[in-house]
Amino acid sequence: MADSSAPPLSSYIMDEETLKRKQKEKLKKLMSTGGNPRPARSLLFLTLGNPFRKACISVVEWKYPAAVRDPAP
Repeated sequence: MADSSAPPLSSYIMDEETLKRKQKEKLKKLMSTGGNPRPARSLLFLTLGNPFRKACISVVEWKYPAAVRDPAP
């Protein structure tokens, strides 16, 4: 049945305070790097200022309009 040597399930679940602290640390780390998750260069020659790379990023991050609108009654 249950293994008595395994720790209780409650030890795996973080309390709300610990979760908030970890999220705050992650946010602080992201902000210290400038908040930009992308590298400055991709494939050794595509910089963030490259028009082709800008277009690709905008396509990937584009939000589908139907997902933004309120559902029809």
